[in-house]
Amino acid sequence: MKTFWLRWLYDSNPKKTWGIPLGFALSLGFLLILNLFFLGQDPPVPAASDSIAEEVPGSHEASSAANINSADERLPEKPKPELWASRIVETQPGQWQLNKRSTAYQQLDLPHVVAVSRGKRIVFPLASTQPNRFQYAIEGESRMVFSRFDSTKKTNHLSFDRSRKYRYALQIASLDETKAHLALALAAKLTEAGYYAYLYRSANDQPVDGVDVYNYKLRIGYFASENELGELSARLKTEFPNEPLIKEKFWPVLPNFEEVDQELVDFRVQRNKPWIINLGAFGVLENGLTALTRSVPYFDFLYLAQIERKNKLLYVLKGGYFSGRTSSFTALETLREKTSVAFKGASSSLLRYKITSDSEQ
Repeated sequence: MKTFWLRWLYDSNPKKTWGIPLGFALSLGFLLILNLFFLGQDPPVPAASDSIAEEVPGSHEASSAANINSADERLPEKPKPELWASRIVETQPGQWQLNKRSTAYQQLDLPHVVAVSRGKRIVFPLASTQPNRFQYAIEGESRMVFSRFDSTKKTNHLSFDRSRKYRYALQIASLDETKAHLALALAAKLTEAGYYAYLYRSANDQPVDGVDVYNYKLRIGYFASENELGELSARLKTEFPNEPLIKEKFWPVLPNFEEVDQELVDFRVQRNKPWIINLGAFGVLENGLTALTRSVPYFDFLYLAQIERKNKLLYVLKGGYFSGRTSSFTALETLREKTSVAFKGASSSLLRYKITSDSEQ
């Protein structure tokens, strides 16, 4: 049979067999068109029961800023209702660790920083249950800054830069320091719900019995227009119908540069003032928040941390900075005199704080 076909091709008239190469070329072209058609289609979506055995190396590094809420960034389920998912954990005295959202509930036996005061502002470095609109970053292991993620442009903006694009804030309430713990507790709930909530302190011109009195304004920032504030007001009343501070009347405000500073923590001042005061541990959250607001005017830096000990939650309060032990004791006595709070068991210590990222950052 093989010899027959070879002889047939040898004896055949080329004018009568021109269709053979033409048919071969047409078949090859048809196959190429089919291949291009299938390559242009989207791959099938795996079913819920399907699993992927391997992950392409470097795929995380290639992800865009728009994918900040990938599966490994989802907030885990809360182990206890009263726990706050903090982005900062004090792994040892003087050593802080910046966690990702996915690790916000790990190491509950270590202090989790839930409130930070710098100057006149109290903020909450908590991990929101909502998509993470605010990003945290460490600069030179000496300070931590945060930025706002703009989903329309898929970029990060330092919060909130001097261009003043996001220049409006919504004021929810203004309370004196005796009731400020109510505003702090609500601010934490708002932060967990995905809002940038903070407290801003202002001095009261009229001291009470010789004791300085301060007001704390609960605000949510920052927005590009007053129209956004109106939409936010309506949304808050729907989301928090049982919150007494969420009332009919809200105030649009224009925060100053100090209030919108993107620095959450700055430890560079500790190069010259490395001493802090341990103001004590509180078994009741309200007491810890009250002590925090009473102490804010007398410290450059102050923080409240939540820690679990023997299945009980404690709230640790520390503040600084001071050049030496003597100056820290002097500040403590001034604090006791001005606030009429005993702060029993308070002590001073020498700490040089440092912030590092965890292994996942």
